[in-house]
Amino acid sequence: LEVLQRTFPDNDTIMIVLGDYYYKKASQNDKVSKQKALQESIINYGEALKINPNRFDLWQKLMYMHYDAKHWERLRSVAEAATRNFPLKPESYYFGSVACNQLEKYKRASELVDIGLSLIIDDPVLESDLLGQRGEAFFGMGMPEQAMVYYLEAIDLKAPTAAYLSFNLCMNMYQRRFKLEEALLLLEASEGFEQLHGVEDDSFYLLKADLLFNLERYDEAFFILNKIDVEETNMIIEVLTRKGDVCAKLMQHEKALHYWRQARQLGGEARKLIEKIETGRYVE
Repeated sequence: LEVLQRTFPDNDTIMIVLGDYYYKKASQNDKVSKQKALQESIINYGEALKINPNRFDLWQKLMYMHYDAKHWERLRSVAEAATRNFPLKPESYYFGSVACNQLEKYKRASELVDIGLSLIIDDPVLESDLLGQRGEAFFGMGMPEQAMVYYLEAIDLKAPTAAYLSFNLCMNMYQRRFKLEEALLLLEASEGFEQLHGVEDDSFYLLKADLLFNLERYDEAFFILNKIDVEETNMIIEVLTRKGDVCAKLMQHEKALHYWRQARQLGGEARKLIEKIETGRYVE
């Protein structure tokens, strides 16, 4: 690799080979080594693009990598550059809209979605994803009614990502306390989300429990929380805290304290959790 890099510093093919090598290496290492390898991969792909910016597959690789790493400002910059180099490729507008929504640049996100949608030809997956990002932008701009329209339009396309989009819509509705009854019905209708990636996704059950809790259906919320069986400590803390909250609402104060203290012993450091234990009551 060092010989290749020294001998062909201005060859885009060699830079791509190096990028591919480090990307593959990243999947075979621990977290620290993975991040280092990914960074090397990004650097080499970037160098290849400087030499030959006419490779759209490279722009896509770079955008995917920044997306996976949640490098939102870098993703925005690369996506905007890709739209200038390949103005007729709708994928770049999608990645740009994702980055802008994450950076709370909602107006720009909506503009990128509009351009991307105008360029799509027979691609329901990308079309639904872009509509979902338009919904995200309108949620961000404080227009939940309009946001819901676009999200439902995306879901109605019945693309493979429909269940995931439905989950995102319900999460937005829960976070804004907007039409919670409808959010619960939508979530229950998105059957299969928890198997979307081949494994159960406990975030589905956690959101359902949160919706039931806010609708004051405490027994049902506790039942759903009991379905969550995980080993990851942070998720266990979240579940135990919520179980305590439900018990407090049911006036089962000793049980509530028991669950809150368990969450605290596992490392829960949230200010509200500590306040609940100190006061012995539920805190909003």
